[in-house]
Amino acid sequence: MKCLSCGADISTDASSCTFCNSSVPSSEIREQEATFSQLKASDEFAKSDTSDRLARLPKSGSLQKGLQIVLFAMFIGGSAFMTVVALGMAGVIGVFGGRAGGGPGTAISIVPLIFAFFPMGFIALGVIMFRAARKKMNKFENDPVHAVPVIVVDKRTHVWGGRGNSSANTHYFVTCEIEDGSREEYQVWDGAMFGKMSSGDAGILFSRSNYGLDFDRVVV
Repeated sequence: MKCLSCGADISTDASSCTFCNSSVPSSEIREQEATFSQLKASDEFAKSDTSDRLARLPKSGSLQKGLQIVLFAMFIGGSAFMTVVALGMAGVIGVFGGRAGGGPGTAISIVPLIFAFFPMGFIALGVIMFRAARKKMNKFENDPVHAVPVIVVDKRTHVWGGRGNSSANTHYFVTCEIEDGSREEYQVWDGAMFGKMSSGDAGILFSRSNYGLDFDRVVV
């Protein structure tokens, strides 16, 4: 069996853990073992790999993909426009009908040329971020779905952004204990799923690429 404090393998009749010396509440361990046995024997677990249940899992839609492309296009396009303006002010290109300060033949302005490197860097950053986001999305779509009996241990949120006129972004996470005694944290794909999970709940967690897709609560 597993120690509830450190997760080490210990004897079933041990009164304390030989690794961390914490007392072993055998009644709680037996209760957890019974819980996972009931989860694996539940109808929810038996139906977890059926085509009907898998079809009801949330998926990344075309709207989400399109929004991702639009946001990166705006970021990269805006940076490209700033680059053209800076190069035009520097006299590298005739975007304003002539080089700044006196038409064709005027010496290149160093300061605007230096500032042009900043938006150029943003262009490169935007391309790298877009490729990373697409790679992550493709991995999510191609990874297999796992249905795992779990006990919910904890929940947390991570809020970022929200300055000025921009709205805040919230990411949701749940920590679950699995049958071998280890604990895994999953980022919740849908906030509605986060709302219907509470610490101590037992059920079947559907995960893909370390995202929690859905949760079927089981009464044990």
